[in-house]
Amino acid sequence: MIAATSTNIFFVHGDYKELIIDKDYQLDEIRDDTLCKNYVFTGYDGKIYTSKKLHLHWHNLCVDQIKYLPKVLQKNPLYFNFSEELLFYFYKFYKSPMKYFRRYGSPLSMYEKIKSIIKKKIYPND
Repeated sequence: MIAATSTNIFFVHGDYKELIIDKDYQLDEIRDDTLCKNYVFTGYDGKIYTSKKLHLHWHNLCVDQIKYLPKVLQKNPLYFNFSEELLFYFYKFYKSPMKYFRRYGSPLSMYEKIKSIIKKKIYPND
């Protein structure tokens, strides 16, 4: 590593490094990233909080809030009623269907999962 900008790091093959720079640099010495550090937290209700607004440099946009869950599901899952719990599993399936096809294998297994939600039973591998 020989240099860095706010968006790029430049590397050179070890054979040529001595021709370009006189010592080995660490990333902290080359680039100050305090302006772009952003801490991300999740709440019990499914909301996503950040320590700063997200700045999409290439699009020149600032994002105030990240919304992943629909508003009706933004609460602690322990307090979901039957319809919200069912909606939650359908939403998870909608977001990553291949994960559920791999996990449950067949439509019959998925049907058993839905039946277990209806009967409030614990289903393995969930």
